Amino acid sequence: HNILHMDDDRRDRRRSNTTWSMFICNTMDTPNRDQIIHCVSKSIHYALTTHSYESLHSHVLPSSSDAISLFDERFHPLSDHRRNYTTLPVETEIIQFVNYLFIKQSLSPQVGIMAIHYIDQLINKTGLLVTPANWRRVLMCALLVADKVWEEDVVCN
Repeated sequence: HNILHMDDDRRDRRRSNTTWSMFICNTMDTPNRDQIIHCVSKSIHYALTTHSYESLHSHVLPSSSDAISLFDERFHPLSDHRRNYTTLPVETEIIQFVNYLFIKQSLSPQVGIMAIHYIDQLINKTGLLVTPANWRRVLMCALLVADKVWEEDVVCN
């Protein structure tokens, strides 16, 4: 009786092949753009909060001739809109800026991942602190460089 019962159980079970039976929306080939935007925003927000104590309590402003000052909106503003460079932006402001750049430049999600890496390398190699005065320019430059690298057609000789 046990054997018959076991055969009934096996017969009632549906066999499924996970490769074909599941529809996967987010893979390495097709990442979710909104999730990438959220991750890029979180990464910038984390850098801002990590560097906030050092940057907000430092009374030394970079000189306008310093290479790092190229990122500083106090010297090179992105717009005429007046901003407060002493308070940290809220996460929604960062998300809106990242989303705006992704939409306006038609960036692919992979570019966001590359940009996070480039920002991390910029911080580690130069000692740059991500501050309320430079986060937009740092992020925009990283996204544009990443997009250039991602979209570049390789020429084979």
